[in-house]
Amino acid sequence: MLLPLGSQALAAEVELRPLRVSNQAPLAKLCGLPTLDRARLLADGEHEAGFSWDLSNNYTLAGNAREQLSFDGESHRFAIRLDRGLSDGWEIGAELLVIAHRRGALDGFVEGWHDFFGLPEGGRDQAASGQLTYSYEKDSRSLFSVRDDEGGLGDLRLLLSRQLHAAADASLALHASVELPTGDGRELLGSGSVDVALWVSAEHLWRPAGQRLSLHGGGGLLASDSGEILSSQRRPLVGTGTLGLAWSTWSWLALQIQFDAHTSLFDGSGLRPIDGASAQMAIGGAAAVAERTRLELAVVEDIVVATAPDVSFHLLLSQRF
Repeated sequence: MLLPLGSQALAAEVELRPLRVSNQAPLAKLCGLPTLDRARLLADGEHEAGFSWDLSNNYTLAGNAREQLSFDGESHRFAIRLDRGLSDGWEIGAELLVIAHRRGALDGFVEGWHDFFGLPEGGRDQAASGQLTYSYEKDSRSLFSVRDDEGGLGDLRLLLSRQLHAAADASLALHASVELPTGDGRELLGSGSVDVALWVSAEHLWRPAGQRLSLHGGGGLLASDSGEILSSQRRPLVGTGTLGLAWSTWSWLALQIQFDAHTSLFDGSGLRPIDGASAQMAIGGAAAVAERTRLELAVVEDIVVATAPDVSFHLLLSQRF
């Protein structure tokens, strides 16, 4: 699909920057986890508007003597974001989320994907397709349960960034975000908590033999109050980290691989999907579809099983002006 876009991009050069992906598990996607984001911020008076869509397919069953958990279904995360560059290296932004939980329309495709690559099915090939059950019981008490299609406004995120260093081959930025509880926690559309994140992003660029190679990475901390979801088990402090590589041999197209991880979001459980650190791998890339228009696509897999969705599909379209 991307190859025909090259003729339309003309002489446009795609920016090498991190994939804007994060853990899309039913609980993790609500908890204000930061994405690494650009290490080179917008110039004073420059704007960027973006629309992203993350589709995740989940199938995780876990239990012990006290707990029973089921994540079986699909979730959509839509985000509209606007950033503006300010003077003296500052940048502000806002992101509005819409969350939807649906029955697993891609179950058959994911089972075929796993079968083709020899990946473990984790029992999904023995379960009925097209189900939606996001539920968790502890000590015979239901702590959340979503069994019918749900959708609506998610949480609102406000962002503030500061350029710490910017050179031709390297850049460093400090980012902060506050996520406000505008989504309904009872329907797993929001966390019900105020989530505050602080993180750094860095990149280094090489230009060997007319190509471009960019290494980007960073990490930070997420702090939150108890919120509505598993309030007695929510960890007040979570660490995050990202490392990625982008390579471009054609100016308009970049291929990327990225690893994202975070410490556990909850405690007080013997189940990995609740009380487990997470790591995922994203493979994809970006294309300059016009002079200042960027299309980003990626497929994301859990590399620490049951701590992130079996597979997520990521799309981001952004425009600078």
